[in-house]
Amino acid sequence: MEASFENSKLPHLVPKVTKEKFTVCVGRAKVVLDECCKVVSDLVVKLPTLCISGVDHFQNAVVFAKVQSDEEFDQLRVIASML
Repeated sequence: MEASFENSKLPHLVPKVTKEKFTVCVGRAKVVLDECCKVVSDLVVKLPTLCISGVDHFQNAVVFAKVQSDEEFDQLRVIASML
């Protein structure tokens, strides 16, 4: 027998958060963001300069730059992977 999920209804879980729990969560989020900021600021001493090797488009609707892979671009990849 095959299960059909087309007409299935999924209950929504809406947690009730007290003001105290909300305050704790916001506090934790602030600590995590502060720690991330420290890590990133240690890695990025100066803003990286990206070298562009050209510009292209998708169906004349979306324009994008072709960024050359170099040391500064690799540094941004490392930061992105950490975050």
